[in-house]
Amino acid sequence: MSYLLFKIIQIIEQYSENMNVPKVTVLMTVYNGEKFLRKAVESVLGQTFEDFELLIINDGSTDRTAEVLHGFQDPRVRIFGNRENLGVYHSANRGLKLAQGEYVARIDADDVALPRRVEEQVAYLDTHPDVGLVASAAEIIDENGLTVSVVNDVLSPEQIYYTLFFNNCIFHSSVMFRKGIALGIGGYDETLKRASDFDLWSRMSTVSRIDCIREPLVKWRGSPTNMSTVFKNEQDDAAYRIFAKNIGGLMGKPIDVESIRCIHDDGLERCFSVSYDALLELEKIQQQLLESCPAWLEKDTLAAFCQQKMRHYVGIMLVHHQITDVLRLLRHARFRKLFLELF
Repeated sequence: MSYLLFKIIQIIEQYSENMNVPKVTVLMTVYNGEKFLRKAVESVLGQTFEDFELLIINDGSTDRTAEVLHGFQDPRVRIFGNRENLGVYHSANRGLKLAQGEYVARIDADDVALPRRVEEQVAYLDTHPDVGLVASAAEIIDENGLTVSVVNDVLSPEQIYYTLFFNNCIFHSSVMFRKGIALGIGGYDETLKRASDFDLWSRMSTVSRIDCIREPLVKWRGSPTNMSTVFKNEQDDAAYRIFAKNIGGLMGKPIDVESIRCIHDDGLERCFSVSYDALLELEKIQQQLLESCPAWLEKDTLAAFCQQKMRHYVGIMLVHHQITDVLRLLRHARFRKLFLELF
């Protein structure tokens, strides 16, 4: 009788534990982020969807970050601290391992989640089992929280898949993904001090569908103190290395990515010219992208986007009066067709 009672109690306890596991973990890492931290936390606690935990990794902050965090008494908030500053991606991986939720939503300590952000993304992942990560459009705000612009020209899954080989097209604070997929591919690459989110999205795109909600669900703060500003050069260098790795992996061999750096730079809006040789190399890359197109994507849609991008680069040649390159392109019927489509 005592053994039977023990088993009944054990089953009840397991059931209770499962009942208490939140659907979502909202994961935040913070280092000396006291300035905007309270707004970020309050934006998560004010979500219309309530079945979540807010898991915060304080990465050895030396300012008032700990004081701000411990001022929140909401039971959904779980705080862990690193004794020293170990880096954002080490902290993020620690958070992934501690996360209880089936889904993980990321939020940076200087950004703001709009009230329906979690609800909208949970509903999307629940109804799209083939999607491993869903991002969203974003409002860009300044240091004072005023809206500067809205980025809502979001891409289709095929366009996201294509673009992530070359550069990042996803706001970090806008993503929600299936924890099992992220852990299954090793989480964030801690050897990358910057842009490891770009690397993770790139790897996730090869194992699952990535989609984007056209409604802005997050406010991304552009300020002189955020990582994208303070470490811009380091971030750009890391993004270039990820781009090189992505293209080399796609082609199955080391290639001279410097010859197509202009394609990567165009995603960073600093492309001033595109060479004839770069377009020939891009044509090979696009062909390989189509040949290795995952089953969950529409190949025809991907092919159409490849052509759209090629037209774009032919247009850049014209804008910059690269007459020699244009004449060389016009010797090929396939490029003559693209050229004529511009008019």
